Amino acid sequence: MATLTIPAADTHMGPTLGPKRLGVLLFIASESVVFFVLIAMYVVGQAHPNGPTPRAQLDVGHMILYSVALWASSATMAMALPRVQRDDQRGMRWWLLATVVLGAIFVIGEAQEWWLLYQDQISAARNLWATTFFMLTGIHGLHVIIGLIAIGTIALVSLRAPVSKSHESGLEVVSLYWHFVDAMWILIFGTIYVWSAVLGG
Repeated sequence: MATLTIPAADTHMGPTLGPKRLGVLLFIASESVVFFVLIAMYVVGQAHPNGPTPRAQLDVGHMILYSVALWASSATMAMALPRVQRDDQRGMRWWLLATVVLGAIFVIGEAQEWWLLYQDQISAARNLWATTFFMLTGIHGLHVIIGLIAIGTIALVSLRAPVSKSHESGLEVVSLYWHFVDAMWILIFGTIYVWSAVLGG
């Protein structure tokens, strides 16, 4: 007599939405609102062109190179995650180091951009464009620095305790945050350097 066999439940359903992942996704959602408001303020500021303008002051070619470094860091971060699944903690640390280096290159480039503006006597108080520019790039830069600190901390801690393979690990959570920061720069770069500096807003 034939028997009915019920297949065992698949225990490999992929990443689950645990409390840590949910928490960082909610944080990303809230930060997205902040950035969208800042971008809207920047766009509105273009309607009041009194004083220095982005077309005259910003070096688009300069920031393209540093922006590519930041976007490339998303790829190096993505390469770190599979190393954990393969029990290759050393390889993971090398990819995290590459991510930190690329992110630091971006921060240096942004700091140089600010320094050049200050040399031209342009500060956040100069006009509405300068105010929104420094707010938007400054808050994004702060997010990058926080991400770099988190990535570096994970790399250092992994020297004593291996990073967990869990989808709720600190590396997974920080990875989501880092990809958000990199993706947000695509929108910011497009608004500041392409739309207002190249196309004239």
